[in-house]
Amino acid sequence: MTWRSTARTACTPCPRASGSLRRSARRGSVALLGVMLALGPLFWVGWLVVVALLVYEHSLVSPGDLSRLDVAFFNVNGYIAVIVLASVVGGLWW
Repeated sequence: MTWRSTARTACTPCPRASGSLRRSARRGSVALLGVMLALGPLFWVGWLVVVALLVYEHSLVSPGDLSRLDVAFFNVNGYIAVIVLASVVGGLWW
């Protein structure tokens, strides 16, 4: 066993779960936070926009074509961060 394989398995919570599956679990926990805090409708509208952007982000990149990786990673994730912040603040306020 090499150092890299040991470090990789030590850092992942579930080695059998794919990266997408772990990210989906985290997104579900943010939605659960919205339910627990009883955030307003502005939060849920922002959440729908974020889900649409994530679908768009995944459509930009494929394993065989990584030419639009910078757009998917930097631009779309930046929009998502701003929308999540605005929707949480708006959901708490409204």
